[in-house]
Amino acid sequence: MSTFCSAFALLLRAYPYCYNIRPLSHINRSFLSSFGRIRRGTGRCYQGWRGSSAVSRCQVQYRSASSSAMQTRFLDSLEEEYEHLKEKVYRDTHDDDSSSGQENMRLKRLQLALPKLRSRRQLLLEIAELNIMVKDALGDAGIISMAQDDIRKNEEKIEQLDEQILHILTVEESSDVTDLLLEVSAGVGGQEAMLFASELFNMYQKYAAFRGWAFNPLTIDNSDLGGIRSAEAEVSGPGTFRSLTFEGGIHRVQRTPKTEKAGRIHTSTASVVILPKPSDVEVVLRKKDLRIETCRSTGKGGQNVNKLESAVRVVHIPTNTAVECQEERDQVQNRARAMNRLAAILYQRQLDQQTENQSSTRKLQAKQSARSDKIRTYNFAQDRITDHRINQNFHSVEDVLKGGEHLDIIIKQILVMHQRESFDDIVQSSVLKITAKRSDKTKR
Repeated sequence: MSTFCSAFALLLRAYPYCYNIRPLSHINRSFLSSFGRIRRGTGRCYQGWRGSSAVSRCQVQYRSASSSAMQTRFLDSLEEEYEHLKEKVYRDTHDDDSSSGQENMRLKRLQLALPKLRSRRQLLLEIAELNIMVKDALGDAGIISMAQDDIRKNEEKIEQLDEQILHILTVEESSDVTDLLLEVSAGVGGQEAMLFASELFNMYQKYAAFRGWAFNPLTIDNSDLGGIRSAEAEVSGPGTFRSLTFEGGIHRVQRTPKTEKAGRIHTSTASVVILPKPSDVEVVLRKKDLRIETCRSTGKGGQNVNKLESAVRVVHIPTNTAVECQEERDQVQNRARAMNRLAAILYQRQLDQQTENQSSTRKLQAKQSARSDKIRTYNFAQDRITDHRINQNFHSVEDVLKGGEHLDIIIKQILVMHQRESFDDIVQSSVLKITAKRSDKTKR
């Protein structure tokens, strides 16, 4: 939990620059130092991706007066941005103009984060008051002990809030996907690979039951010896895609097959593909993205053609897509028809893009079912599972294949590492934006 403390402090500093909406210029370099002192501590460590050095557990020592003042200033700025966005989205709705998806997502995240940030601010104020109490205690051991105990409890609550807020600010849009398609296919290894694919498919089915998700098998291609060549299932429930998305890839098994008389260890593979379930494509035509032109129709129509500008041409500016309609004698009807045609064209394009993205994702996750290209190895002889993305070993292979809490531990470890990577990307991006803005100001 507390491994996020240092990262969160940096995020609060960079956060206003991450979304290009309303940069908060008054958050400066001194904010980090006044927000809290970061010091290395002892405790459990977690290893980073691909064998990176271990990250030590950190602790935050909060300064009372300056921290509370800067924290209040920062929170006020976030609340101001929230009110600005809320007003803009409300105005766009009443003006029949849709806000961008980025603005809506930003508003949604601020709605989730602000209550926790306010609670955090209140805890910091309480810590400041407790520090004053300790200072005014005049050596009273009872009062000092009670105050220090309350400070410690508040700091633990702040660490919990830190993790929750960090999750809100770094969580991906894909986490909102509640339905996914799971595909498991046998790779290299013949019948042994098919048996392993069957075990993986059953593992995910049991894990879905463990998490309270719905698991609906769609197709299963069984082999002669009890394995499967391939299988597909639909998994539904809160957090399914976020939890299982990193299961996609090549899984390798090392064990002695039941049919092996010489007792030799064989290596086989199976591929797992995780895809978000295709959603209903929504086409939003915003006024500011459209250019509507009228002209006189051509062809049949008598005097109506010569007198009235009933033909309509609608141009979708972002995609430079134009649709013309002059079938009807009335301009309003032609405009409605043109809008419907434009929406249908954009719908088909989005549908094609969604299909193409899914095809690319499937190829990427299932590419080369080779023994050397793997994300995880299940070694039965040593009763060890190695996740190669985090260079971490887990034991009790049979328990993991049961799909319960042992598999849940692995999945959560990977999610923690991915969240940290996502945060690093945000910080690096924000640093580049800050540097660019300072460079522009210098040139001016």
